[in-house]
Amino acid sequence: GSVGVRLCRTYAEVEEHASELLEASVNERGIPSAPGLLMEEFVEGPEYSAEVISGRVVAITGKHLSQPPAFVETGHDVPPMYEAAAVDVIEQAMEQIVSALSLGDAPAHIEFRVSAGRIVPIEVNPRVAGGHIATLVALATGVDLVEQVIRYYCGLPVSISTRAGTPASVRFQVAARSSVVVAVGGVEEALRSAGVVQASVTRKPGDRIQLHGDFRDRVGYVIAKGATSAEAAQNAECALARMNLRLE
Repeated sequence: GSVGVRLCRTYAEVEEHASELLEASVNERGIPSAPGLLMEEFVEGPEYSAEVISGRVVAITGKHLSQPPAFVETGHDVPPMYEAAAVDVIEQAMEQIVSALSLGDAPAHIEFRVSAGRIVPIEVNPRVAGGHIATLVALATGVDLVEQVIRYYCGLPVSISTRAGTPASVRFQVAARSSVVVAVGGVEEALRSAGVVQASVTRKPGDRIQLHGDFRDRVGYVIAKGATSAEAAQNAECALARMNLRLE
């Protein structure tokens, strides 16, 4: 969920952020955790994820992020609206990653960027994707990732035969500042908008919003479909604009 992830451009920024991470004794849910930090090279370029099961790529997701230094995921598109590398090259690279890590037929959610023609893995998660990506994949390919993962762990046959579905997008409403929610509106209007499948505000009046620069800043979402990925994205963005939180 991008918790604790920051872009640091100077040594002073690294030192400041590292100090915060090393002082933490619990995670974002209050569960005790060992302090530590991981430093990685920052890679420029569009970001994607691959949704994998049984060693095969079921779908590629285009990802939208907030402005640095945080990396809040603000939206996803299945399939992506842009393609910076050939799909077959991406799929081959993802399947090589799964093989190299000996994940076998288990599910995997692999995040990567395409930079100057290079496919650069960012992280590999041995699980189904979050952020409503499974819903988008089901709409776009007909494959229910959650169902197939349950079948896998129950020892039942897994089917990942895809079909031509409907491109789908999710867009998240992200709080602009720390505040208190006074009123929520526009959800019904959003649900009546073109192509909308789901719409929800995930905060209620009286809730206090504390900005963290991660997934906790998201306060609502819209899932929409369209004839093309661009249309699905436009439908989601238009509907999201109709939802509102009044803050103080």
